[in-house]
Amino acid sequence: MSVFKYLAGAAFCAAMVMLAPAFSPAEAQSANNVRACQSGNAEGCFYAGAEIAPNNKQNALPYFLRACELGVPDGCFYVGRWQLYGEGNIRQDRSAALDNFERACSVGHYDGCQFAYDVAILPQFGFRDIGRGLDMMEEGCEAGNIPACKDGAAIAYDGRAGEHPGHVDFSRAGPMAELVCADAYDRLYCQMAEAIYGNPESPTFDAQRGIYYNQLNCNQGVAASCGNVGYIYMMLEEYELAAQAYTRACRGGQQNHCEYGQYLTNWIRTQAAELAAYQAQQQQRNSDIDGLIRAGRYADAVNRAVHEYRSTDLASRAVLAANNAGAVSTLNTQDLYVLAYWFPSGQVASFVNSQLSARGTGLEGTFGGDTNAAGAAAARYQQQYGSRAPSYTTNSGPTPSSSPVLSSAQASQQTRDRYRAAWCQGSNQNRNVC
Repeated sequence: MSVFKYLAGAAFCAAMVMLAPAFSPAEAQSANNVRACQSGNAEGCFYAGAEIAPNNKQNALPYFLRACELGVPDGCFYVGRWQLYGEGNIRQDRSAALDNFERACSVGHYDGCQFAYDVAILPQFGFRDIGRGLDMMEEGCEAGNIPACKDGAAIAYDGRAGEHPGHVDFSRAGPMAELVCADAYDRLYCQMAEAIYGNPESPTFDAQRGIYYNQLNCNQGVAASCGNVGYIYMMLEEYELAAQAYTRACRGGQQNHCEYGQYLTNWIRTQAAELAAYQAQQQQRNSDIDGLIRAGRYADAVNRAVHEYRSTDLASRAVLAANNAGAVSTLNTQDLYVLAYWFPSGQVASFVNSQLSARGTGLEGTFGGDTNAAGAAAARYQQQYGSRAPSYTTNSGPTPSSSPVLSSAQASQQTRDRYRAAWCQGSNQNRNVC
């Protein structure tokens, strides 16, 4: 039942008296409402009180309070107002008034929460009970009263700008600020939530919420939040996203982020160019080796893979192709020694070792029974050719130069881990850092 279904104060009561003849004799109508109230009907209680109140507020009081007990908080609120100011034949009783405002607020009554807050906190009412005011706002907030959330969060976040420092409690301020922010974007309270959950030094730090509120505020044009987003993405090694965030912070007036944002942007472009060049090179090398294999030039394919490209991937492909074609015997002996060094075990090693044994090079027994024992292949090559065997590379891609990472002073490993755990969920599970 909406509390706004009922009209407020004396105007409502007067309207009921004026309209009564249109329904039935006033006495009969009042009796009906009283009977309805006695049977537990909240509306009956409220209307019975409203009919009686213009002439005798004291007699109306029990009906309004009963209506409140049955779920109509307006009843408590109106009685609280009478008691606060001593209206009609009601004796002024601010303590009782505060109790009734609190009851109304506990179920989300907007005016009930506002009066409860003012009476509990403002000095002219004599209570100055900040703790009780915060308790009531928290309760009203949980019942869906957004203004109560704002008042409560303001106290628990910073003691309402330092007025009540003894009541600062981020663990209480956070949920209230979140409810305000979720109801409709309010920069003050959304930034409050960001500060509560996004500060790694705070006991209320929550990586997932921190990412959310920093990003939300950044998207709403808060430049400082964009800087925070950039910092978080740096910890996540999401450099492109970090560069975008720092650039937004710079454009929003955060000059301290401009230089680093530009540095990141340039670094990303350099990495992209290096990767593109590497991919083009690999494509050309693959094409060369495949062409030699298709032409049946297996020895040339192995030789080029070993001495020109120094690639284990390409060498393996060429050896396997030669074996499939029954052409391992055409491979150069020097290349076989290199392959024995590169591949100490596995399928390629088996083919190479068999071929060396079949050729009877005279070196197989020199270094023990296992011609591929640790160090044996390299030693054989050294003895046979008087130089070290060629080194090799894999196709893992270019190594980033001067990777832009945060120092330990900028972000602790624990903080990084918590941000990464929050980041690596749902659709982000395949991101690089995950």
